[in-house]
Amino acid sequence: MSDQDKSFISLNVFYEDFYKIKNYEEAIAIMGEIINGEEAPKFSELNQEISDKKMPIADFNIDFPLYVAPLNAKLGYDCRRKEFTHWWTFLSAYKEIGDCYFAQVVNIRKKRYLDHRPLDKQEQRFYLENQKDVNALYKMSAEDEAFLNDEF
Repeated sequence: MSDQDKSFISLNVFYEDFYKIKNYEEAIAIMGEIINGEEAPKFSELNQEISDKKMPIADFNIDFPLYVAPLNAKLGYDCRRKEFTHWWTFLSAYKEIGDCYFAQVVNIRKKRYLDHRPLDKQEQRFYLENQKDVNALYKMSAEDEAFLNDEF
């Protein structure tokens, strides 16, 4: 799909009256503000080439089992049992997740895969014990996996 097709599909899912939108750029900006809970990205940023984007360090779907407990602690209730939680409430609680297993996984991912920095001894031990969760976002070749394991 082209970036334009992806944008139109996103707008159609997000806005009930999609067919009434007159200014798509503004609609995307507003959608970005609501989803991100912050300043909306510029239209051109939304349509960047995939190669320009950074590798993710977390994924809402893949990491759900890791962040649901600390998220529930921040919310004060089990988000899976509540019929509705406003997106901004969810996002705010997610951003406030403190020192926990999920935060350690994200820290290791950031250090290894984005910053390409070496792990200290404690982080190496954590990584070796929790490789499945740390590497859940990244599909590695057998050669890459062997290289990373040789690092320790």
